[in-house]
Amino acid sequence: MPQRKSAQDRTRCQQLSRLAWFFLIFNLVESVAVKVWAQVQPPNVRPSNTVSFQQQLDVFDWRYLVGYGGLKKKFSYEFGIDFTTSMTDRSDGNRWKDNQIGYLGLSQRLHPNLLLLGRMQLTNFHDELSAFNFDRQQAAATIATNWHAFSRFYIQPELGYRWENRREFKEHGPFAALSFQADAFEIDGYRNQSSGLAEMTRFPERKNANARINYSVFREFQPGTSDSLAVFYDYFRRDNFFSNPTLGNIESLRKEQRGLSNTLRYRISDGVILAQNTMLALGNVAVQQFEQFRTGATRSHDDYSLTNDVQLFWQSNRFTGQIAMETSESSVKYNIPDSAGFSPISRRFATIGYDLAEKRTKLSQRTYYRPNKKNVLQFSLEVAKLQHDNSDTTNNDSFDEQRWQVALSHHYQLREALSIGVQISAFLKHFVYLDGGLSSQNNWTRLLILQPVLRYQPSSSVLFQQKVGVRTQYVDYDFEGNSSQVRSYVIRDFFLSDSLALPVSSQIDFSLFYRLELEELGSLNWSAFSTRPRTKLQNHWFNMLLSQSFRWPVELGIGASFYLQKRWQFISDSDGEFSTEPIGTQFNFGPIMRLVYRASDGSLIYFSGQRQKAYPFQGKPYFISHIQLSVQWTF
Repeated sequence: MPQRKSAQDRTRCQQLSRLAWFFLIFNLVESVAVKVWAQVQPPNVRPSNTVSFQQQLDVFDWRYLVGYGGLKKKFSYEFGIDFTTSMTDRSDGNRWKDNQIGYLGLSQRLHPNLLLLGRMQLTNFHDELSAFNFDRQQAAATIATNWHAFSRFYIQPELGYRWENRREFKEHGPFAALSFQADAFEIDGYRNQSSGLAEMTRFPERKNANARINYSVFREFQPGTSDSLAVFYDYFRRDNFFSNPTLGNIESLRKEQRGLSNTLRYRISDGVILAQNTMLALGNVAVQQFEQFRTGATRSHDDYSLTNDVQLFWQSNRFTGQIAMETSESSVKYNIPDSAGFSPISRRFATIGYDLAEKRTKLSQRTYYRPNKKNVLQFSLEVAKLQHDNSDTTNNDSFDEQRWQVALSHHYQLREALSIGVQISAFLKHFVYLDGGLSSQNNWTRLLILQPVLRYQPSSSVLFQQKVGVRTQYVDYDFEGNSSQVRSYVIRDFFLSDSLALPVSSQIDFSLFYRLELEELGSLNWSAFSTRPRTKLQNHWFNMLLSQSFRWPVELGIGASFYLQKRWQFISDSDGEFSTEPIGTQFNFGPIMRLVYRASDGSLIYFSGQRQKAYPFQGKPYFISHIQLSVQWTF
């Protein structure tokens, strides 16, 4: 924890510690983070319980997810709390963010086909990290009946009430919902299934609602050959206050989307399958502002998307392959009033956007070939194109992007315990702005990777693995412009990664990890294929851990971590010769500790801690802490 705290922060941390022990000893409550607008679900009579703490640099997180549930004859219940808090240690003081959720769920079986459900939920949210201190309290109570009609039809009506408090503004209103589900039933060999949901909350000055309807039909004509069709409709409305809620200014967001999808699967022969999936969606988004005594600005747009994916699979004793062709297109078209359609200035002030359109095409191929027991070959190829069109005439960022990627890997089993592998991949991207005023950003990106891997495992408890990699990335701009500074650059990387795990005794295990990275950055002249080095850096990581297992289900690990980074810059003399000049060295080191307890009933205690003392390039040394504590149990 930070050494400097205010009295309020110390009190807050003491309260958190007492709360953790309270939950660990008594195990009274449990919580499931259920959204306020979600359907009422039957209680979870065997909830899991978790208490956790985590520190990452200057961020401290606590979470208490604990509770209790049970079943007595036809009555079941669940009671719990989900308490999450986070503290950020900043130079101007500690900032807190809290989210507390209390939950109570009840159910009573009234009839073999009728279930009575109830839910109460209380949420308290506080955020000091936002631009202003934000506080919100929400409460909800809902009662529902789940009726299992006939044999495959479920219907669930719900009634409830919502309360909400933000700062000094309070509002409340009724809630109603209706959901249904018809499980798969056959008509002339076609399996039909449908579901739907409608919810609405009515506050004095605003209304929230959403609805969804799904219907699908499926048929398998013969083994491996089937066809399905699904249609859906979505509606979403959220009314939110903007500026001060007491002024009554509301922005109403409304979304509608409808569409269909078709999936066809056809077995051409044994081991060869053709599959096609098509999806069409049409939508509309409208935003309208209702200010006090008048209607404010309005904006809306129509959305369109169409995707089609065709895949061919084949499989034999030695070959497995796939070829896929994916195409999609989407657009956003704004509805512009006649009064705002002639002037870009009026369009901007009417908060109306600009029409957008995108088209994507991708062709990919993957092949897996195993000629014998010792050799495995894999090959992949992917070609993709993206076309983005923007109708904004003042800042037209329309562009085309093309990508090519190819990879080849070979795995060879030298002996039963020894294997080697190598992977070679290449990536090429061309990015072009269609507007000549932005053509200075047009560029080519080329990436080449070579990575051999060695794996030695003489027994189940001994494993040595080494990876070596070389990566070169070229970024070449089509037009460097009149500036004397060259923007095109090249990055060359080399890494070596070693890991070793072996037993010291029957109860002690030893693990070691080391990684080396070398990187060089330079300016690039692609036409002459020459470079001018700029900077160079060297990174070292080293971790070592000894793990002790005891007779009871406890494992204790103690080790050390080490990190070193060195940086240089290149300087040229009058003869054009380059020499390196050190910039600085970063050095970190510290202990590692890990404790794990696993009980036969599924309970778990996990602790992981790492603390490093850092010596930066400049300035005074400081400490870096990473702590994680988690406790989980069940009744």
